Amino acid sequence: MSNSSLTRDQILDAVWRTDQLPPYPGIIGEVERELSKPDPTTSRVSAILMRDPALSASVLRLANSAINAARNETTSIAQAVVRLGLRQTRKVMLTAALVQRWPASRAVDQRLFWSHSIAVALTASELGKSAKVAVPPDTIEATFTAGILHDLGAMLLARAFPEQYSILTELRIEQGRSAVSLELEHWGIDHGEVGGIVACRWRLPDALRDAVAFHHHPWQARQEHRLLTQLIHVADFLCSCQGFNRAEDGLPEEFDNASWDALGLQVEQAHELLEGVMRQGEQSKEWVSLLGGAGRERA
Repeated sequence: MSNSSLTRDQILDAVWRTDQLPPYPGIIGEVERELSKPDPTTSRVSAILMRDPALSASVLRLANSAINAARNETTSIAQAVVRLGLRQTRKVMLTAALVQRWPASRAVDQRLFWSHSIAVALTASELGKSAKVAVPPDTIEATFTAGILHDLGAMLLARAFPEQYSILTELRIEQGRSAVSLELEHWGIDHGEVGGIVACRWRLPDALRDAVAFHHHPWQARQEHRLLTQLIHVADFLCSCQGFNRAEDGLPEEFDNASWDALGLQVEQAHELLEGVMRQGEQSKEWVSLLGGAGRERA
């Protein structure tokens, strides 16, 4: 087997190079600014969306999908935004922009990658609503974005170092270990930390940076951002346990019981939660199909 070794400095250099990272979708920033206003409107969100034909088509497809079944077909962006709602429209736009525009790598199965990311995002959002502790509305609002972004560091690693990434994947399968433990052992950095740098370069809020960077190590997140990080950690674990995981990753070797307890979750809820994960996982597959997620692509 070829050498899988990389140094932490090599990886950090690649992550900070501008040619390895696409910009954060500008149109999403415009929609987020509109939604942050006291009186956001469907007309203004529709006007922003209509400037991007590809995203407009994605929103229309999802609005007319079985997930959002209605008697009459939606034929205009304005109707689609009304049917989905402002915040659901923003989620669809963000997902479609990343799925369609993030550079692919031959070392990553794109369909499984995005299905996992969407499943975690949907599951984390539901966990935020069903947790037995008070979860602030802004934290619930952030769960979907954090879930979609949580593994982007892995995609960036696969793009920058496809050979070494593939070798590490083979090692993971041979040894039955998780990707994150092998990344730390061989490279001195894991995909979470790399993703946190992506969030930093995109100038995303600190809460999102922590949730992405520490989703495998939630106890390392700053206290004010720990609840969001714990939601992503638990959602990621549940999705992986139910088979909605990335092809390159295995089951997490370490689950943070403190995160489960911090959400006020009980063992008796496990069956119900896992049933929810199955629904959200199947929904994630449909999202990927409708929003343009491809099979294994080559860089």
